[in-house]
Amino acid sequence: MRVNRLVVGPFAANCYIVNRESSKQCVIIDPGGDAARIKNTLADLRLQAEAVLLTHGHIDHLFALAAFSGNDAITVIAHEDEKVILAGVSLQSRMFGLEEMPAPEISRWVHDNDMIQIAEMSFRVIHTPGHSPGGCCFFTDAAIFVGDTLFDSSIGRTDLPGGNYDHLIHSIRKKLFILPDDTLVYPGHGEQTTIGREKKFNPFLRG
Repeated sequence: MRVNRLVVGPFAANCYIVNRESSKQCVIIDPGGDAARIKNTLADLRLQAEAVLLTHGHIDHLFALAAFSGNDAITVIAHEDEKVILAGVSLQSRMFGLEEMPAPEISRWVHDNDMIQIAEMSFRVIHTPGHSPGGCCFFTDAAIFVGDTLFDSSIGRTDLPGGNYDHLIHSIRKKLFILPDDTLVYPGHGEQTTIGREKKFNPFLRG
């Protein structure tokens, strides 16, 4: 599996382009901005996007989604419990002084433990509420894309609408920390880490 990270948008969010090295099909995870740059990267890598996976519905993770949605060839996937947050994207964009964005069209709503077979890859959906009600992670090939659930030495904020600190800690401990220690963690902001490192050193999760 090949993972290309782009830091995009005014909130420096991580957008990931993921593909099998033997394939020209790929998925985009959290296109948070800079649509032209994402498209140029796809062209440079000679990749064709088959799907967009959304870890959650905050504007900094989907502001470039319109450039890829509305295309029957691209499936847009999100957790069903994120419907309310996604419906409020227009309000989110106004709150942060961004160009107003309508609620995105989601092709497929998923649930905990659903399997997504796309672009010659298999992703398991892990529902991790806390940062947002329908926040989820996508696990594949000893790697997990966690959005704003978990960071290198930190955790997601829970003071936004739908956030819940106790739910977040439970999600991390009971859903993520059961994965192998060498699982690569690709967060929504900042550098990658591993499950083992966060279990041992993350100050919000020790003890």
